[in-house]
Amino acid sequence: MLKSKIFIINFLIVATILIVLVQDWIKMNKNRNDIDKLNISLTEIKNILPKNSIISFITNFNESNNKELYFKTQFVLVPRVLVKDDLNNDTILIIDSPSIEEKSIVRDAIALYSDSNNLYNIKLLRKNK
Repeated sequence: MLKSKIFIINFLIVATILIVLVQDWIKMNKNRNDIDKLNISLTEIKNILPKNSIISFITNFNESNNKELYFKTQFVLVPRVLVKDDLNNDTILIIDSPSIEEKSIVRDAIALYSDSNNLYNIKLLRKNK
């Protein structure tokens, strides 16, 4: 009898802890904003590029989303510098919408990084010299 009571009490304690953890995880995921999601998507790129990099930034999002994405990306990649719509730099970051057909913008470049999710197709390219 005592063992079953101890088991039930332990079970209830563990179940309560799990419920609290799941609720916190749900709250945390609901509170993520676009910058948090972009930061997660660009983590590898931040590890690849030196902090003094100057990077060309290209996207196929419409003009209003293009500006917003540019500023959010610049915020995430600070202190690296993004230069919008300029292909003169050796390093090029392309962020495409998965719902828009991708266009080949840069030829003769090697891919340093490539990833996709439901929000972005991300490519980091380095021009061949």
